[in-house]
Amino acid sequence: MYTARCKILYCPWEKNIEKGYLELALKDFTSAIKVDSTNEESYFNRSICYYKQGKFDLAIEDMTTAIKINSTDDLAYINRGLMYHEQGELDLEISDYTSAININPKLQEVYYNRGNAYLDLDKPDSAINDYSSEIKNSPKDIRVFTNRGNAYKKLGKFELAISDYNTAIQINPTEIVTYLNRASLYGQILNKNELAFRDYNTAIKIDSHNPIIYLNRGALYKKLEKKELAISDYKKAADLGEKDGSRYLKQYFKINYPAKK
Repeated sequence: MYTARCKILYCPWEKNIEKGYLELALKDFTSAIKVDSTNEESYFNRSICYYKQGKFDLAIEDMTTAIKINSTDDLAYINRGLMYHEQGELDLEISDYTSAININPKLQEVYYNRGNAYLDLDKPDSAINDYSSEIKNSPKDIRVFTNRGNAYKKLGKFELAISDYNTAIQINPTEIVTYLNRASLYGQILNKNELAFRDYNTAIKIDSHNPIIYLNRGALYKKLEKKELAISDYKKAADLGEKDGSRYLKQYFKINYPAKK
């Protein structure tokens, strides 16, 4: 199952910061905090800098301070929730998204983010509720339909899952992730192998250099005991740099075939 994700996009200056200026920005925000330790914006912005450096503990600490200064800043809760996600703290992540929703129920993305966290916690019913709320805000966002389809799949509601995958493909017929999810459901669960292969082949036409497609199609060939076709797809995946292609060739067929770098 392939779940779409999002990034931190909730800082007004964030898109304008080039890599070389990150350290300078960090110093400026630190200096601003020394001048005025009650300025929420300085902690908020320094938190984003720490996040971009991968210093998640410091990022969370600063965003927490920003929230203490201004407990009604919905974007601060969203950002801290995304930071908690990086640390695998899914319950805290959900709690922050919920706080943001309580402040502003019309926020976009936050229902989607919380739905993803619920899905990671294996709570597909809660995930579906959030994805459905997000669809009301963003009826053309294929990520939401794809992930809601994944949640329906977890619940065994396969017709609803297929319906959501179909909708996502209608919105954007070139998104490979949706084809992979639908193909997996067709081939691995519903035994509609012809439809599964059609999806894999369509995905290859869209991007013939994506190793994951060959890896998944190879898995279906293996399931159907079509050895030579499975080997061919696993080799193709390995040729495109996918180490699992090499691993499956060794594991299933005792073939040594290193992945290309």
